[in-house]
Amino acid sequence: MFFDSNNDKTRKLIKEFAPKKFEDIQRLLTKVQRKESVMVDINELPADFAQRMLDFLCGGIYALGGTVRLINTGEYILIPKGVKVSTTRKE
Repeated sequence: MFFDSNNDKTRKLIKEFAPKKFEDIQRLLTKVQRKESVMVDINELPADFAQRMLDFLCGGIYALGGTVRLINTGEYILIPKGVKVSTTRKE
């Protein structure tokens, strides 16, 4: 599980999205602009289209001062500026 928080007292579960079209990217960037972290899965997209979406996402996140972190193949977390992300794993 991934959580984001602006401080140690507030933790929110990060929602996962699987964008299918470029309009979905705008919604994701709006969430990041609102200080919400988002997990993105592009594994179901054709490789060339997935790369274009990732490039578009990275450019938008850069413009917002945020960070893109690779989780797994085709899975990324979009982290807004000033937000910390932590993981908890059950063993």
